[in-house]
Amino acid sequence: MLCPICLEFPLVEREELNEVTYRGRYSNIHMEYSTCPQCGDQGNYEQMKRNKDRMNKFKDTIDLWSSDMGTDDE
Repeated sequence: MLCPICLEFPLVEREELNEVTYRGRYSNIHMEYSTCPQCGDQGNYEQMKRNKDRMNKFKDTIDLWSSDMGTDDE
């Protein structure tokens, strides 16, 4: 896929684990992104959507755990 900004170079797909915190709980979440070697733009809607879905799943898990434990420490 060519960079949507410069239209000259293919985007380079990357992956990494990002440490995230929500309501005092920590986790490492797998994140995907693509970068253009020419202009540095990051752009891939599908990757951003998957990253958001992973983060929301983590948050839902913490919220469910908190409600089961009777804690609402926001």
